[in-house]
Amino acid sequence: MLRGKSVILRRIEKVDLWQLWQWHEERELYLFEELDQLISWDEINQDFMKYFGWKGYFLVEDKGGKTLGVCSYKDINWKNRSCEFAFQLYETEQTSAIDTILTLLAFLFKELNLSRVYSFVPVFFLFENQAFKKTGFIQEGKLREAIFWDGKYHDILAFAILREEFSPEEQ
Repeated sequence: MLRGKSVILRRIEKVDLWQLWQWHEERELYLFEELDQLISWDEINQDFMKYFGWKGYFLVEDKGGKTLGVCSYKDINWKNRSCEFAFQLYETEQTSAIDTILTLLAFLFKELNLSRVYSFVPVFFLFENQAFKKTGFIQEGKLREAIFWDGKYHDILAFAILREEFSPEEQ
């Protein structure tokens, strides 16, 4: 469990799956992003460990225990000391988003001793893009028409932050 100023990041448990599935179905969260086909609740429930067994997935809660969304890190490259970062909050409140990012970044840079953290975010995820910029991530590029969503192609923005650029005290 990781504690921020206003949020707690805890491991996703099977009891959380129904809430995550509901958010996924409402298309408010971009969960199960590796899927390129429709998948049923039964398949997700059966394959819980496939999707959330990796210890880098967290449920984001406020200090009162209200579930706000999810965040994760994956694809750690130990040689280059880097990993991919992702987050999505169902409750789009800027303070919680910033604290979520800063809490996980502090863990990645201080505990795992990573040097670089990057993220790929669809251009239409305005809330997430703004939160990454506010926490020191730099937009490094754009993958043109890289995702098909709601009947059309969209760009994906590439963001990254280096350990020496990370200063949670200034945010």
